[in-house]
Amino acid sequence: MGAATATAQGDVRPDVRDFVAAFAAAGDSDPAASAELFCDDFLSLDPTSVRPVTSQQLAATLPRRAELFASIGAQGTELVEFSEQPIDDQHTLLRTAWRVRFADTHAEPLTLRSSYLLHRDENGWRIAVYLNHADIVAIIQDRKARQQPQM
Repeated sequence: MGAATATAQGDVRPDVRDFVAAFAAAGDSDPAASAELFCDDFLSLDPTSVRPVTSQQLAATLPRRAELFASIGAQGTELVEFSEQPIDDQHTLLRTAWRVRFADTHAEPLTLRSSYLLHRDENGWRIAVYLNHADIVAIIQDRKARQQPQM
């Protein structure tokens, strides 16, 4: 993931901006570092499920997520925009948009949106709630079905 091309919308506090840069940089290249940016226990949501997850469980699933994306020719993601909505001194809402990079430069563009409720503790900001605004597995299955040669 690359934060360099991301645009912040509105005011984003410097420490949140630093967190976003670290999260974006770790995403594709260092899944273990990415998992460390989550609370030990966090809530993961998408349109079809709500489940508690540990950061260790997340780290174990990240290689599978990479395989799913690779199955449609994706080579990674790039943070393209983000915004912050502070809630109180220890919590803030982060909204993001990620562009999926494909090996085929002519592939249909794909942008994924997600939101994160961040919690600040003695170690800095960590993700307490992770919300995918779309069903990633369904999107990938749909892409794979459309990539199949039609008979």
